[in-house]
Amino acid sequence: MMTHIAHQRATWETRDDTADPMTEIRSAVEGLTSTVEQRLAAIGQEMTEMRGRVDRAETVARRPGAAPEQRAEVETETRAFSHFIRRGREAMGADEIRSLRVSDDTAGGYLAPDQFVAELLRNLVQFSPVRQVARVANTASGAVLLPKRTGGMTASWVGETDDRPETGVTFGQNRYPVAELAAYVDVSNAMLEDSAFDVANELAFEFAEEFGKAEGTAFCTGNGILKPIGFMDDTAG
Repeated sequence: MMTHIAHQRATWETRDDTADPMTEIRSAVEGLTSTVEQRLAAIGQEMTEMRGRVDRAETVARRPGAAPEQRAEVETETRAFSHFIRRGREAMGADEIRSLRVSDDTAGGYLAPDQFVAELLRNLVQFSPVRQVARVANTASGAVLLPKRTGGMTASWVGETDDRPETGVTFGQNRYPVAELAAYVDVSNAMLEDSAFDVANELAFEFAEEFGKAEGTAFCTGNGILKPIGFMDDTAG
């Protein structure tokens, strides 16, 4: 105990009572400033590296054939569509309705997500052999007008000094009315209530199979009544 008191007394006696308090404060502030600057420099380096990674990701995303990142929107639409199939419109929340709403149509106005449509079209090619070799185009009108050549040029053999006969090309157009194809697919309540059952993919496959069979028949032997004119029955060419 006496040793401890003697040590404290010796410490107090060697302290410099003439030290300037402002100098000590200034030294402490300078040390803190140095520490803050080092940490800010480290944060700046991390931000630079992060910005570089983002720039590289954006460069890859802008390359031809690269799809933009819209995973959040796609997942929201897919969940809403699955909920709509399983539970109906009445059980959907306002956000889910907005994610699938096409217009303000109170009687319907819902659109399947792009992911569902793309899956349906991929499967459709498997069941529609004509679609595999046909030119497929999208339209928002009730008919498509395509030009066609009705008369071609005529080539003639001529001498070096003979007059060259005039020839020309004539064109017309074909009108292809858009026909609507619909299908109903039954799914049991047990499958709809099974959360592990991917009802959207199953429906995309079933719709594609039905559409493919109907398309293949109409494209070959369709009579033009509410359906395309098949190439085997088309006398107009």
